[in-house]
Amino acid sequence: MQPRSVLCLGAPCASAVQEYVAAAPGRLTQHVAEPPQTLERYDLVIVAGLLERLEKSRGEQLLAWLRDLQGGRFLVLVPIGPRPHQLSQWEGNELLALGLVLAGRYPGAEGECHLYRYDLNNYKTVPDWFNARFWAHPERWDKDFW
Repeated sequence: MQPRSVLCLGAPCASAVQEYVAAAPGRLTQHVAEPPQTLERYDLVIVAGLLERLEKSRGEQLLAWLRDLQGGRFLVLVPIGPRPHQLSQWEGNELLALGLVLAGRYPGAEGECHLYRYDLNNYKTVPDWFNARFWAHPERWDKDFW
């Protein structure tokens, strides 16, 4: 990924992300602590330290908004499993149901955090049957009638 603009939502981006952003001169980076009502488009959005502070329904709406309207490329770092001090608890299946793909697991003192990614360009593999070999046979258009 070579994004020209990066937005960090929630906690300040991790040092690895900051190094990644700094490595490309001219890359626009912005940090927003809370989810905004409207937002300009960014090539990459990184959500960290935010979902667990939102109510579950609001978090799901935020992820759907990023997926459907924001540009189709984002990363989400979220603690997985029960943690009593958080407003919402997340499980991996809930994020998979939104179309995200597990990219990494990171152990921590309080439990495991997962990194999920979504990229509109490759979130789903193209099935084998979805090509001309199986359904578009122009050479047979005048021979078969259904």
